[in-house]
Parts: sequence; structure tokens; C-alpha cells
Amino acid sequence: MVTMIFLEHIMQETLQDHQTSITIGGRPLCDLRFADDIDLMAGTEEELQELTSKLETVSRKYRMEINKEKIKILVNRSNNHKHTNIWLNGQKLEEVETFKYHGSYICNDGNSGKEIKSQYL
Repeated sequence: MVTMIFLEHIMQETLQDHQTSITIGGRPLCDLRFADDIDLMAGTEEELQELTSKLETVSRKYRMEINKEKIKILVNRSNNHKHTNIWLNGQKLEEVETFKYHGSYICNDGNSGKEIKSQYL
């Protein structure tokens, strides 16, 4: 419980003064959180790099370390976006075409075929 409260403080400080370019239903949205899982969302590569760097800076300030092995970048390809170069502490982060988040597959092309197959076949 204390860890979750501490993580919430880190996220509030990270997102302080951040102006996101993503809106869903007219509401600004730049992150999703569940327990210790954090999803950062951005409309541009520059915005995502800024969020990632700020999260690392704030985490380090409180002596928390981000596990770079667990971080994945997924870019929505439905808008013909190219690959990204997002860095964390001098290390380029891995970009993936799909990943499983809390039991559901998320794909970079917006296709839900993999999720449907995993649930029903």
C-alpha cells in the first residue's frame, strides 16, 4: 500500500505541468495506471521522450529505479507513423508490434484479431 501511494506521488510530480496532446472523449489523457504498471501515452515522439525522461528523473530523485527490461514502446501504425527512438538513461527502448497488458493483447495496427484468437480459439 505504501508503495502505491509513493508511486502515485512520483506520477503526480512527473505529470505536473504536462500538457498532453492525447484526448479521449474530450478529456486529456497521458497515462494509464494499474498497481505498479504505468502506460505513458503521447501524440508525438518528442512528447513521449519528454514524459519518459521526466519519469526517470523524478524516480531517481526518490531513489527508485525503472526496470528498462520491462519497458516497451508501441506506436499506433494506423496513422502511418514510423519507428520511434525513445531513450531512457542512455539506452534505446525496445519497440514492439504487440504486447499483452493485463491479459489483453494490444497491437500497433489497431487490429484486435490476436486478442480475439487468444480469447476464443
